[in-house]
Order: sequence, then structure tokens, then C-alpha cells
Amino acid sequence: MFRFTPYESDCVDDRIDRRSLSDSPIAYTVSNRQLFIRFSVRYSRLVSKMHTRQTNKSIIHTFSESIRRTAPGSTQDLLSEYYHNDIVWHGPSPINTLRGRDELRNEFWDPFLEAFPDLQKDDYILFAGEFDGDEWVCATGNFVGTFENDWLNVRRQTR
Repeated sequence: MFRFTPYESDCVDDRIDRRSLSDSPIAYTVSNRQLFIRFSVRYSRLVSKMHTRQTNKSIIHTFSESIRRTAPGSTQDLLSEYYHNDIVWHGPSPINTLRGRDELRNEFWDPFLEAFPDLQKDDYILFAGEFDGDEWVCATGNFVGTFENDWLNVRRQTR
């Protein structure tokens, strides 16, 4: 098992209290070329305050479903629809902080989907609220996919 201490935050500024980030580890295991990643994601300032919280959760769920239909190298449209151009994204080491939608696509999503071309993002908890005048959505769940190509210096399994 490989253990990360990541945090993904889809917000456009750095007002997040990151003292709790180390309390939210991501773990993934590779067994028989299958990837299982547990994740916890907080989407902040991603969605409009005009929407209800249920609608906001639906937007995030639709994003998760869209990942299944996105091929490596074709993430630009998906990311344009769901991420702000000036995103500051905090992910697992060795990726760490990425700034801007292009960097997020080139450094995370394209390599991730290249390594796991049949990737699924399964949310098992979605909840929403308001903090400091902004609406937010939080998701936790699993990434599941077949480990077809090396990723983050981890060799794909050949058995």
C-alpha cells in the first residue's frame, strides 16, 4: 500500500485552513493491476450561490460521472466546464500544489488517465453547506481503475 497525504481544493484563493490537511490521507493499493484510491475532496467556490445545495451536489456528481467518459489527452473540455481557470489545486505528494487549469491538466489529470484509462470516480458521500458567504461541496469516495501505464514513478503491475 502506498500512502499519500493529499488534499484537493478546487478554490480560486488560498483562504483554506490547511492545518487539518494531514488528517485527510489518501491511500491506494494496486492488486492484479487494479487501482483502488480512497479520496476526500472539498470543492469550494466552484459552484454558484444561485444553485441549491442539492443542485451543487448534483454538479459534482456529474463531474465524477464525466471522468469515466474522458480519454487521456482529452480533458480540456471537462476541466473547462468544472474548474476555474485560476484554480489552486492541492494534491498528493509528489504532485503537491498546481496553479491554473492547464497545469492541473498537464501534471495531474492527463497522466492519471493515461495510467488508468478506465478510471472511475465513485462518490459515496456528498454534502454541501455555506461558510463565510460561499457555498461549498465536499465529496469522499474511491477512484478505481486498471493500472495500464506507470504513474508517479510507480511501475504498472504486469501480472
